[in-house]
Amino acid sequence: MAIGALQALQERGRRVPEDVIVTGFDDIEETRAVTPTLTTVRCPWHRLGRDSLDLMLSRLAGEPLAEQILMPTELVCRQSAAASRWPMSYG
Repeated sequence: MAIGALQALQERGRRVPEDVIVTGFDDIEETRAVTPTLTTVRCPWHRLGRDSLDLMLSRLAGEPLAEQILMPTELVCRQSAAASRWPMSYG
């Protein structure tokens, strides 16, 4: 979706990141192939799948479920969200 938004903005004459900052959430390979390269949030998909299966099996077994599960993510900064435009610093 973020790649589509990036393309639609460019078709309408908007500059990324000068006019609009665009970020995605999945870090698919294509995020590095578009221009500008897409800033994204990386998620541990294998862990997400494993934890989802564990939750489903626990539910089927009638076991209590955790109210909240936190999944670590990583911000991958690329050209679509230039660091100079952010009010915060990041590594």
